[in-house]
Amino acid sequence: MKKMVLFGLLFMLAANAAAYFDGGVSATTGENGYSGGNVFLIAGSDNMWIKPALDYYKTDDTNGTYKTYSLRGGYDKELYSIAGGFGSTPEMNGYKNAYVESDITFTLTPGGSRKGRLAGPQSSHGASGGKGLARIDIGGAAKYSMHKSKYNSAGALIKSKSINQTDLSVFAGASFLSSRLSAVYTASSYDKTLNAVNRAPQAVNMAGLTSIVQGFPATSVNIRLDWSNMPFVAPYISYTKTKFKLSQPDSKSYCFGANIDLTMLDVTASYEIYDNGIDKDNYISLAAGIKF
Repeated sequence: MKKMVLFGLLFMLAANAAAYFDGGVSATTGENGYSGGNVFLIAGSDNMWIKPALDYYKTDDTNGTYKTYSLRGGYDKELYSIAGGFGSTPEMNGYKNAYVESDITFTLTPGGSRKGRLAGPQSSHGASGGKGLARIDIGGAAKYSMHKSKYNSAGALIKSKSINQTDLSVFAGASFLSSRLSAVYTASSYDKTLNAVNRAPQAVNMAGLTSIVQGFPATSVNIRLDWSNMPFVAPYISYTKTKFKLSQPDSKSYCFGANIDLTMLDVTASYEIYDNGIDKDNYISLAAGIKF
C-alpha cells in the first residue's frame, strides 16, 4: 500500500503544477480507557484526488490497538463526483478485516468550487454542492467487508471463520443561507446466518460517530444540522441511531460540536454521548486540518 500511495502522490504532482494538499489529524478520548483517532492526507490535481488514511482505537478491554489503513481516490465535476477505495485492519487479538467501497454524489445545484459535498463520504472534500441561496446534493454508496476471526464470541479458539458484510447507503444534503442539513441511511446484510457464537466485527466505523464500535449493524441513520451565522465558527448537532443483529441492543448517539475555519486551518471540537442500550459513554474529540 505504501508504494501505491507514493505513486499516486507523485502522479498528482507530475500531472499539474497547481496540485493541492489537505491533511489532518483527530483524537478522541472517552470512558473505559477509550483512545482513538484518525490521520489523513489528500493530494489532488484538477478533478482528481487521492486520500491515504489511518484510523485507530483501543480501550481497556481490547488488549491492544486496532488500526485500519485505507486508500481512497476520486474524480470530481460540478454536477457529480465518483470515488472508491479499499482498506484493511491487520490481525489483532485474532481478528482482521478488509474492504472495498465506492460512492457517487450528484449535485442538483452546480457551480461550486473544491469545498466539499453536502453529504456522504465526500462531504469533507471535493467540489462544492453549488452556489447561491440553496444547494442540494444526493448520492449513494456501497461497501463490501470481509471479517475473519480465530475466536468465537466466548473467546474460544476456533478454525478461522469468515463473515462477509455488504453495506448499502443513500444520503442527501441541503443548505439554505447559513444552515445545512444532511442525512445518511445505511442497511447492512451478511452472507451467513448469524448466531450467538459469531464474534462481532471489532472495528466498525459508523457515519455520525466519533468513536469506533463493535457489533453486527443492521441499519443505521444519521442526521446532522450545521449552521454558520457566526464569523469563523460553525456549530453543529448530530443524531445517530443504529440497530444491531443478534441480541445487541440498539444504540443512540448525540453529538454536539463546532468547526472553526481560519482559511488554511480548520479546527473541530465535539462532545458525544453514546447510549449503547446498557450504559451511556461520553467522548471528547478534537481535530485539526490544514489546506494548501
